[in-house]
Amino acid sequence: MALTDDVYYSLRVGLVSLLDGNITQNSQPIPVYGNLNAIGGNKYILIQNVANVDNSHKTGIVTRTTMQVSIVCKGDTLNGNEHEDIGAQVLAILAPYPSKAIPINSNFGITDVKVVSDTAMPVRGGNTTTLTLERHLMIEFIVNNRLRTI
Repeated sequence: MALTDDVYYSLRVGLVSLLDGNITQNSQPIPVYGNLNAIGGNKYILIQNVANVDNSHKTGIVTRTTMQVSIVCKGDTLNGNEHEDIGAQVLAILAPYPSKAIPINSNFGITDVKVVSDTAMPVRGGNTTTLTLERHLMIEFIVNNRLRTI
């Protein structure tokens, strides 16, 4: 199976490309990562795979795929309003109301989006004075496989 046929991979890459360069704070872009090895900076968004459930039916192959979108802000002092603003920008792009179709690649298309949980938590790191504020959005995507039929 090619990577473009993998729902997880295609969705993660598609979400990174939708968000990257489109989320800003104080006119500065917030970097978006789909890979733990590439993370850097004090503010970033990380997209990770959580679950994938087959929801196929007679007319097509459909999955319910849940992704975790983590918004991370680090610093000696943190402004919760900035953190909320970043989250609002992410939700405006990924989970607009009413939901709209989001193309991922020529193989897959998102036909529905639902936020299933939204949690935020402050974390103090070890012996340092650095604070970390994390917001985790669990977003479920209904993904239609356009190339395959049952």
